[in-house]
Amino acid sequence: MVDKSPAWHADEKIEKMFRREMNNFVDHVLYNTPTLAPGRDELAVQRMRDAMFRSAELNGIEVKISS
Repeated sequence: MVDKSPAWHADEKIEKMFRREMNNFVDHVLYNTPTLAPGRDELAVQRMRDAMFRSAELNGIEVKISS
């Protein structure tokens, strides 16, 4: 099962979302609280981006995402 609901509310203003992210980051660093954006998630996204660029360089040939 997959939860596809957004982690933020569409009616939130950008400034409020940014402040919440920054407060969470500071709490994570200072107090070791859970982070909203763990590094492993961004690493997975970056691997997808790298694969898309490699595929584009190869004229759209499917490439594997490195692990």
